[in-house]
Amino acid sequence: MNLHVFDLDKTILKIDCEKSFLYFLYKNKEIKKKEIKICEKFYNDYKNCCLNFKKYQKFYTKIIKKKKKKINFFLKFLKKKIFYKSYLIMKKKKKKIISSSSNKIICEKICKKILKEDFIKSNKNFRRNKLYNIMKYLYKYNSKKLIFYTDSNNDISMVNFSSKSIIINSDNLLIKKFYNKKLRFIFIKRILKI
Repeated sequence: MNLHVFDLDKTILKIDCEKSFLYFLYKNKEIKKKEIKICEKFYNDYKNCCLNFKKYQKFYTKIIKKKKKKINFFLKFLKKKIFYKSYLIMKKKKKKIISSSSNKIICEKICKKILKEDFIKSNKNFRRNKLYNIMKYLYKYNSKKLIFYTDSNNDISMVNFSSKSIIINSDNLLIKKFYNKKLRFIFIKRILKI
């Protein structure tokens, strides 16, 4: 049986959960504008595939540990930010797991309390590490094929490795790279099958 692996941010969720959590904290006067500017720089680096993941995790983990109690309030906001189309696809699959580069603390809360699904518990789940972590689950679930759902060019190693990839609301870099390949693209406002 196939193992279906779903990215979290902008695939199951409409937003990036880490970035949105920081904005949530800022709006509630829990952090300063300085942290938002740092976050924006990291976020732009991520979109351009040049993120220093260790520095980013250090920055984000420091904030989230101090503001851990605020996550439950944030989850109420997040319930309205689910892509129901991809969420329903995920719910229909028997063998599935969520894999995200987002912080483990916030991912765990989202996956357990809102999505009620298992996820890969690792703060080293970025680019190739994501692939290595998923290999363990292929073995655990005794699956021969991997179907991967993502939005990001940062998941390129996963897209290349998987038996089939479904690109949901993709960033432009991923569309440019794979538009002529036999991939299935799903856009929430329109569906394009390739």
